Amino acid sequence: MRPLLALAVLMVVFAAACTRGDGKPDSTPETSVLARNAQFLDLPPVDRTCTRDEDCVFGAGAKREGDSCCLGCPSTPVSVSWHRLLLDKCESWNARNTRLTCTKYRCRKRLPVACVDGQCVNK
Repeated sequence: MRPLLALAVLMVVFAAACTRGDGKPDSTPETSVLARNAQFLDLPPVDRTCTRDEDCVFGAGAKREGDSCCLGCPSTPVSVSWHRLLLDKCESWNARNTRLTCTKYRCRKRLPVACVDGQCVNK
C-alpha cells in the first residue's frame, strides 16, 4: 500500500507540461518518452481519448530505477484510464520490493487539463 500512496502523492504534488502554444500537447516527444521508458511494464500506447474533462489527468511516465518502478514529473495530458493502468502496473511491479530506489524530483507546477475534440489537452 505504501508504494501506491507514494505514487499518488507524486502525481498530486509534482507536475510539468509542454504545449505548442495552442493548448494542445506536444504529443510526439512526450508520448514517445512515456512509452519508451515504461516498456518494462508492457503498457499499451499512450491514450489521450476522452468525452469530458474528468476523463483527463496530467500524467507522468514510469521508468525503471534499479528494481523499482518509479514515476517522473507529470508532463502530458493522458486519459484517466490509461494513467490508472500505468499506476496499477507500476504498483504491481513494486509489490515484490521492500525498498524503493526512486529518485525524488522537483517538478514544475501542475497544469490543468481538459477534453477538447475527444482528446486530453492542456487548458
